[in-house]
Amino acid sequence: VGETSTVTPDESESPCVDLRFVGPLVMSHWPKLCVALGAMLLGTACVVSLPLFGSRFMQLIIDKTPYAVAFKTLVPLGCIYVMEPICTRLYVQSMWSVGQEVVAGIRKEVFRSILVQKTEFFDTHQVGELTSLVGKEVDVLRDLVKDNLSRDRGFRSVLECALIIAVLVHQHHLLGPAMASVIMSLSVACALYARSAKAVFIKDYEASANVSTTVTETFGAVRTVRSFLGETKETQRFDAVVDGTLRSGKEIGNAKSNLEVLNRASIYSSLFVLYAGGGYLVSNGSLPLEVLLSTIGFCFSLTFTTQGIVNTITDIYKASASLQRLRSILTARPPSRSLAEALPSLAAASHLQTPAASGPPRDSFVACQLAAAGASVTLDGVRFAYPMRPEQPVLGGAEPLNLELAGGKVTALVGS
Repeated sequence: VGETSTVTPDESESPCVDLRFVGPLVMSHWPKLCVALGAMLLGTACVVSLPLFGSRFMQLIIDKTPYAVAFKTLVPLGCIYVMEPICTRLYVQSMWSVGQEVVAGIRKEVFRSILVQKTEFFDTHQVGELTSLVGKEVDVLRDLVKDNLSRDRGFRSVLECALIIAVLVHQHHLLGPAMASVIMSLSVACALYARSAKAVFIKDYEASANVSTTVTETFGAVRTVRSFLGETKETQRFDAVVDGTLRSGKEIGNAKSNLEVLNRASIYSSLFVLYAGGGYLVSNGSLPLEVLLSTIGFCFSLTFTTQGIVNTITDIYKASASLQRLRSILTARPPSRSLAEALPSLAAASHLQTPAASGPPRDSFVACQLAAAGASVTLDGVRFAYPMRPEQPVLGGAEPLNLELAGGKVTALVGS
């Protein structure tokens, strides 16, 4: 029995992938999230404290302190070197596990949301487009997790950047804010240029792929090429494709060289400002030398974490756009009510109400259940046509179809 396109209140509330779905899915893994949070806090504290202990040790050596006394400073430094990798492992392992579980849940929900759509949905969307929703669009979310687990990306970069700025400001009220402003502004500029240069790498990848495609097409149809004396034309076509890869390769060379120059300019400019300003403060006795030494270490860390934050923000925008595309397609039409009840979403499964066992059937799915149990089903005034061909009725053409389907018997409808 065909389904009509009437939108009911229940159908209009189609469950889909959004924050209301993703949020509880993430929080369901709260034990692992707590482990990741603790590991992130402890690991970041270890990273930020490394320049402090290292500069303290160097200060003791410069002051010609007995080595036995200076060596005591290396004890906490050694503990930090041991603890930080352990914390990093716990953080990455926990966050990756949670991320995989969440992405798997999202992928299942997207597949279910497509499967419960009505027939006209599949008439307006091609198979390749729907396959891309389950594959590439969800993979963007997976890449968000994968690419932001390192120390200089994601949550760790934000926390480390905040702690470094706090330490710099605490060490000196003038030098700290000045260094933080210079380093972060230059790092943001480098990161933005790096993101914009990705278009050049994508263009080069496509040009390289065209080489393989051209070779495959030419050699795969070599008999046709020979029959029409097309060797010269195919050679010219292949030469044009190779010239395209040559141009894109030169663009990549320029982009890489510019990126290297910007990165080095960012670091060197930060160090020059630090040496000039910090050296002046040390020379007049208003800044201890060990503070200047620790700031050198913070200079590199703050540069990389700031660039990582910019990259993470861009990844979040991409993931948000992917979720928006998923939602815009999957909620454009109301789903099949019967299929939505038969295949409840992960979010709605706990709130799904079981259909009443008595009374008139609410939809075709319940009707089929009752029919399978031996009850009779009455079709009263049924008309049906495919959505893309509404002028060609399949059932109930001139007159609506009235039919009694007796329980326990098989009834076949045969078209003319």
